[in-house]
Amino acid sequence: MLELLMAMVIFAGIAVGMMICFSRAATSDIVSKENVKAHVAAVRVMDAVRTYALTSFSTTYAYYNSNPADDPNGSGTAPGSAVTLSAQDSPGGTATVTIQFPETSGHLREDVTSTDWAMPRDLNGDDAVGSAAVDGSYKLLPVKVTVTWQGARGQRTYSLVTIITAKRLS
Repeated sequence: MLELLMAMVIFAGIAVGMMICFSRAATSDIVSKENVKAHVAAVRVMDAVRTYALTSFSTTYAYYNSNPADDPNGSGTAPGSAVTLSAQDSPGGTATVTIQFPETSGHLREDVTSTDWAMPRDLNGDDAVGSAAVDGSYKLLPVKVTVTWQGARGQRTYSLVTIITAKRLS
């Protein structure tokens, strides 16, 4: 009888351990799917910014910044810095996508400190890092796209960072 009891305790321990492993594997699978969806969403938004920059580099900052008053085709006509994802494209629950630039008080600046973009740096090609806004004179445009969502393991974020250049630097 004692041997049977010991065998049942060992079997129960192994069963619990296997259930924990399966549970963690299932959560890991969900997290992987969330990460892929977040990456795809960030790439789509970054590609939209790059595509716009190919045809209208000088107004890309105004088109995608958070200030609707400076939109190239009139106030409130550009998508701005916030992108809404469909439920199908969202990595989990409600996701938000934001487009960020090195700004201070709503203006693109060279003197912003950021390790993401190796800033401060010369954005307008005058061989100096100035303290004035370079909204209309930039040759380099640092961009960060961040996806934020409530996932299987709590609040999550995924970011892509790049620097877009004018077709021809002069």
